[in-house]
Amino acid sequence: MTHSSHRLVTMRLPKDLISQIENSARAQDMAPAEIIRTALTDALMKGAASIPTRLTQRVAITRAFDLADGWLDLQTQLRALGFVLRHDPDGKLSLNEWPSNQHLCKLEEIGQSQTELTTRYRAPFPGLQPEAAHMPVFRSKRTSGMSSAA
Repeated sequence: MTHSSHRLVTMRLPKDLISQIENSARAQDMAPAEIIRTALTDALMKGAASIPTRLTQRVAITRAFDLADGWLDLQTQLRALGFVLRHDPDGKLSLNEWPSNQHLCKLEEIGQSQTELTTRYRAPFPGLQPEAAHMPVFRSKRTSGMSSAA
């Protein structure tokens, strides 16, 4: 007698991917969970050798983010894995391959938040101006250019 078991698995997915899954499910008149199961089964059945490698890399990248105690430490750990963080033209951070510097994805696409990291490391990513890093700029209450009456 064969026994089939189903386990509930919780996954964090980027909002844009969830939206794509929902759109695909509507278009195919299927449940979103079925779309996910089908996509995963198809990818695994095709013998996609890169899937285990990508999963291993993803785990290592997540671990680097979890363990790093600052931007320099994070960059050092990522470079050891063959990755690096870089600024996008819009001031956002992206994960790039190292040393080719080829863009892979935005930070949010791997479940990381630039704002949370800036708060955690108590500084914006090196090279970003406070305005670009969405950090408040505190100005002195002193005013310059005041002349005293003679």
